[in-house]
Amino acid sequence: MDTDAILRGANALLPVEIRILSVEEVSLEFHARRSARSKTYEYHVWRNPIVSPFQSRYVYAFRYPLDEDALDRGSRYFLGTHDFTSFCSAATEIEDRTRTIFETSWDRSENAWVFRIRGNGFLQYMVRTIAGTLLDIGQGRRTPEQVPELFEARDRRLAGPTLPAHGLHLIEVEY
Repeated sequence: MDTDAILRGANALLPVEIRILSVEEVSLEFHARRSARSKTYEYHVWRNPIVSPFQSRYVYAFRYPLDEDALDRGSRYFLGTHDFTSFCSAATEIEDRTRTIFETSWDRSENAWVFRIRGNGFLQYMVRTIAGTLLDIGQGRRTPEQVPELFEARDRRLAGPTLPAHGLHLIEVEY
């Protein structure tokens, strides 16, 4: 089949909420997960007291005060190569939990704050737990300077909560 036929056929079979934007031919050695050079995720935090019914399935409602500077400072501690054992599912069977984070940022609007993170790979619940830890930092429950201690401890019980999945969005996979 040619790539245009695959694109049209796949989109015809998928639910309307999921769209394939492009299709290209790759070598037989290509693997969708292992060939990825980086992935970018966003975690959407709704800041308005009333959540739009159009947004409610895609954001995490969090109305409590947050220290923007502390969020930004805390985010920077995740940059670089670290063992993310404290930030992934305790039940994960993956032994090598070292990942490299290339970028972190917060984009803020009146209604939504979006945490963006780009790295060479992610473990189960990793982004949601990082976001939960950052919200703890933003509330003053812990300081940004405690993040290195969380890496060192390699203990999931010490990091922040794992936020709900509905605020998490896979934005891009780079090959």
